[in-house]
Amino acid sequence: MTTGCHPVPKNSNFIFNDPDEYLARLLSAGGYMTLTKSGPFKAELQQVTFNSLQLQRGSTTAAHITRMRAMARAHFMFLPQPDCSQIWAGRELRAGELFNPPPGYELIVSTGDAAAWSALSLPPAELSRLSIGLIGTDLGAYSAVRRFETGSGPDFTRLLLLCNQAQRHAAQNLTPAGLRHWDDALLRALFRCLVAGDLPADRSAARRRSQIIQRLHAVLDEHAEEPLELTDVCLAVGTTLSTLHLCCQEFLGMSPARYLRLRRMNLAHRALLNGVPGATNVTEIALRYGFWELGRFAEYYRRLFAETPSATLNRTRVAISPDSRRRQLGAGMLR
Repeated sequence: MTTGCHPVPKNSNFIFNDPDEYLARLLSAGGYMTLTKSGPFKAELQQVTFNSLQLQRGSTTAAHITRMRAMARAHFMFLPQPDCSQIWAGRELRAGELFNPPPGYELIVSTGDAAAWSALSLPPAELSRLSIGLIGTDLGAYSAVRRFETGSGPDFTRLLLLCNQAQRHAAQNLTPAGLRHWDDALLRALFRCLVAGDLPADRSAARRRSQIIQRLHAVLDEHAEEPLELTDVCLAVGTTLSTLHLCCQEFLGMSPARYLRLRRMNLAHRALLNGVPGATNVTEIALRYGFWELGRFAEYYRRLFAETPSATLNRTRVAISPDSRRRQLGAGMLR
């Protein structure tokens, strides 16, 4: 994008009231968000692309569990503030820690309340080239999750400061030298953090638990329209109830029974939101997703989404055309 003869970074800001639209802007390989507490949903997303480097910041108002897949770019995610309780891939993401999933990794993020995140990303080939040149180590070839712990020291504090400054300057017309300056400053600050805080890759036991969670979601995807019972799930996943409980507590922050119920409730909410008043029946939707006691369904639904099922059905959802959806995907967070 150019203004006159001076290029400017690609600077985009979005506000969402729908989890599906938020994920559509983030992902190009699909994803699913399950809201886990009552309250209105709102998400904000800022994306700034300099040269090879992209800076992204996001925030959500509602507690949720999100499943998403890391795509082609190498991402280094971190918390912009220390008071956001979030579980990333089965472990709490702490202030001063950079989370680096490999491309293609299926990531589960669980938040207990409102949450915010930041990320710096670049193509893996560029990560290899630059890390070899700047720190003498190839950081671009990896197949397991990496966590870099800086302890919120001066290196991480400087990275946060530079992210704030770079985002402010992104709205200005920058010369090619200005683009290179912010690309270089952010890259060097990022590499200082990575050199200071490399942690070992996930242990084998942690990888096994991650694989169980991946199998769990594969089973749920395959039977998305069926109200699976917990026994069915354990048998399909191939694990014991106690092991599944342990994995769900670690990765999702709740029991498998509660997660299955919340997921079915979110599926019912989506079906009602996409329904047609007069043609879609609330009772049929409730029964489809395994809620046999309609009074309890209505009560629990109202607590979670702050409205009745019929109110959701009668709300008009703004349709997104395929062309608009493709434009939204653009340079999403995990492409």
